[in-house]
Parts: sequence; structure tokens; C-alpha cells
Amino acid sequence: MLARFFKKSDPLGFISLLVLLAIYIGIQMFMKVLVVNNITSFAILVGLFVFFSSFIIFLDFIIKKNNLTPLNYYAIFIFVLLIGLFPSVLSFSKVSYSYFFILLAARRIYSIQTKKQLLLKLFDSGFYVGIAFLLFPSSGLFLFLILVSYSIYIHVIGKDVLLPIIGFFTPIFIAFTYFFITDNVYVFRSITELNISFDYRVFSDRFLYVPLLAISIFCFFGLIKLFSNRHELGVQWKNSNKLVLFHLLIGIVISLTSSIDVDKTILFIFLPVSILIGNLVFLIQKYWIKQIILFTLLALTFALPFI
Repeated sequence: MLARFFKKSDPLGFISLLVLLAIYIGIQMFMKVLVVNNITSFAILVGLFVFFSSFIIFLDFIIKKNNLTPLNYYAIFIFVLLIGLFPSVLSFSKVSYSYFFILLAARRIYSIQTKKQLLLKLFDSGFYVGIAFLLFPSSGLFLFLILVSYSIYIHVIGKDVLLPIIGFFTPIFIAFTYFFITDNVYVFRSITELNISFDYRVFSDRFLYVPLLAISIFCFFGLIKLFSNRHELGVQWKNSNKLVLFHLLIGIVISLTSSIDVDKTILFIFLPVSILIGNLVFLIQKYWIKQIILFTLLALTFALPFI
């Protein structure tokens, strides 16, 4: 049922994904014993819904515009399920704000393949990553994703490759100038300090390792399916999948080395994981297998809080 419902990209499917997101937000707020009995509490719920709905809209645009998956809602559905599997990401935090700008950058990074307005895309993507860096320094690693995208789609390394670097340092320079003029350089140092941690005790939490194990298994089979079908895939899709894998690698590095808990920084792998598992579901021919994957992840989102 789920596999057939999200097989096509239509308004009803998109609305159902927004409803599912609203349910996850409601559950998370209930688990935190947040009683919606005043305007402030209600505003938080609405704000979270609008904020994370924008993530879904951006992801939908990135996928469709750059043909990262065929025209279906499998990847978007997986993205919403990931929010349900890792509800700690549902917050207004420097990580989520940073991720917002990373999605804006990804919108430009993945579109480099068209080679239209190339110079503007290179600068813009670097600029957005620079803003994300100011919010959460570890996200600056996505500057490498721009350079990888350039090398994959443009092939020849030229002076244009300096544009994302210039774009990256532009907001950082503006921020430094502001704090310097206001004699608050110490604030600039504190917000740009890269804190690295290798404390993995959080993985002992079943609320983290169970969903991580599930998506790791599905991503593994997704990679196998992609490689086994590599001769049938077009050059454009092959290149896009290379970029998705680099995106996943950078997200994993950020999640594993950040001083902030993994259950929040896991947000940085949502986009590539959604695409990998979404393509796995699409490439599988038998519908009952598609159903098992989707229902397993959906069931976990509702079962984990009560395990």
C-alpha cells in the first residue's frame, strides 16, 4: 500500500507527508511533557512544523530539479521517517539552523551538473556553507562537497574553483568585521571554535542504535543495488550518486566528531540517506519487499518510544 501510494509524485502524497511530520512533532512534544495550554506552547509547535516543512520542500526541490531519484515520493517519505526515528532533531538549535543553510547550499551544489549560471552557483553554495559554519563550525566541511561537485561535473579544475572559497569566507569576514568594530572579537572566536569530540557513549542508547542499525542495513543494500545496476544507469545518475555518497561521508564525519550529541547532528546525513534508501525502494521490483522496508521504518518510528 505505502509503496504504491508514494510511487508517484502528487499533491495528496505531499500533504500526507506533512501530516506525518505534524504527528511526529506532536509525539515529541508529548514525550517532553509539553502541554499545549498557552499561546507560547502552540507557537513552538507551529514554528517547528513550518521550519521542518521547509526542509521537506527544499529536499523535494533538490531531488526533482536534479533528477536524484525518479519522480516518486520514496526519498521524501524516508526523510520524514528519519525525523520520526531521530526525534531529537526536532528543535530550534544551532545544528538545525545550520542545516537549513546546508540545504540551501545543496540546492546549488547538486545543480552544478547543469552548468547554467555556474559562477553564481559556486559563489552562492560557498556563501551558504559559510553562514552554516558561523552557526555550527563543523558544517564548514561541506565546502569540500562543493569542490567534489565541481570536479565531478566540470572535470577541469580552473580558477572558478576559487569562487566557493571566496563565497565561504565572505560571511565569515563580515561577521569578524562586525565583532571587531564592536570590540567583541572574543565572541567571534567562541562561535567559530571547532569543538571535536569522540565520545560515543550515546550509542548505548537503544533510541539511537536501533534506528541507526536499521538505516545502515538499508543503506548497505541500497549501495549494493546501485552498484549491481550501474551498467543500466545513465552517466548523470552515476555522477549524482557519487556526489550523494560524498555527502553521506561528510555527514557521518560531522556526526561522529562533533561535541554535540549524535542524536542531533545525525540530521546532516538525512538527505543522502533518504536518496539512497529511496532509490533502493524504487529499484526493487517486488512490491512486497518495498512494503517491508517502508513499513519496518514506519513501525519503528511509533514503536521506539514504547520499547
